[in-house]
Amino acid sequence: MGKISLCIIAKDEEKLISNAINSAKDFVDEIIVVDTGSKDRTVEIAKSFTDKVFKVNFENDFSKIRNFGISKANSEWVLFLDCDEELDSFSGKNLKNVIEDEYVAISFRVSGILDRVKRSAVNDIRLIKKDRDIFFSGKIGESALKSIINTFGREKINYTTLEIKHFGNDKNLVNLESKVSRNLKIYNSINNKERDGEYYFKLGNEYGRLNNFKKALEMYNISLLKCDCGDWIEELPRLIINKVKALHMLKCFDEEEMFISKWLKVYKEFKDLYFMKTLLYRDKGEFKKSYDSLLSYLEKRENIIYPSSAFDEFIDLKKFKDELFYLSQIIS
Repeated sequence: MGKISLCIIAKDEEKLISNAINSAKDFVDEIIVVDTGSKDRTVEIAKSFTDKVFKVNFENDFSKIRNFGISKANSEWVLFLDCDEELDSFSGKNLKNVIEDEYVAISFRVSGILDRVKRSAVNDIRLIKKDRDIFFSGKIGESALKSIINTFGREKINYTTLEIKHFGNDKNLVNLESKVSRNLKIYNSINNKERDGEYYFKLGNEYGRLNNFKKALEMYNISLLKCDCGDWIEELPRLIINKVKALHMLKCFDEEEMFISKWLKVYKEFKDLYFMKTLLYRDKGEFKKSYDSLLSYLEKRENIIYPSSAFDEFIDLKKFKDELFYLSQIIS
């Protein structure tokens, strides 16, 4: 069974770094912290867990920092967490059980937590085999996916239900505006030649975090024009659902309806699209269609191929269903 190094990037994270490390320390063999210029107690706290704390200058390139951390790892496998994340305890206990010779990377379900409730879940590669051909790319929104696919192929990725909890959108825990502002500066510094479909998708997500849905939609539309899938096909459903949500928030209901119908022909088992269709018809006052769409949603099983908005976690679906049924009977 392979040993695992935990690698964390930090800067001024004294309030969160202990939670992140504590969530994983019992399940890993080594802890590496790469600090990019903390002025608070982050380094001091990190050193209470490990003597492998490295200070580096941040050059607006997160991939460089990730790859530096990998270079300092002594284990066969490297696990990545951010300071605003925690490894689920059940997943931690099963961490080494998913390590098999036939895989070089393990994908987790990263769950967005807001007000202690799960609000989303997406796939993300967080455990990789230490190999010179596996490395991160992208100044921001960095990922090892391309290097893995190019060298080993998708079949070498094990998609699992192991969970990492992400608290980065909780304004009570993080300075969201500051982080988005930093991220936007990095995106704006990227060369025009590197601004592909993935770039505009992730840029749109930053505007979405600021509730600037008009700008987010603009970026998603550019992303779709530039997106030829290819190595990025895993992210396409996220782009689709995020555009649907932006359209809904902007009350562009006719365009939203056509867009959902188009992509349900491609992603017939994409559960979230049926729920957004439910909301769409409810807000248009077409309650029979809304009720029928909710029934379709409830019939679908969650599939880890797709992102999830975890509607079941924070909406009383039984009450919602009863209300729609009532409205569908009295309003035609």
